[in-house]
Amino acid sequence: MNIMVNGKDVEIASHELKTIVETLGYQCHKVVIAVNQEFVAKEKWDDFRVSAGDTLDVLSPVEGG
Repeated sequence: MNIMVNGKDVEIASHELKTIVETLGYQCHKVVIAVNQEFVAKEKWDDFRVSAGDTLDVLSPVEGG
């Protein structure tokens, strides 16, 4: 299925948010995820299902100052 991840069209096989994040190479403990502009708590990632056409924003903290 196709979804948008950080503004790019991506083809994925899984509907499970945690699996998608891991498949795309993100370190789960270092990112936050918004699906369709709504943040999803990390404790819900295992059960959260993504649908075709959804938009994911993967954000990580920026160090420095």
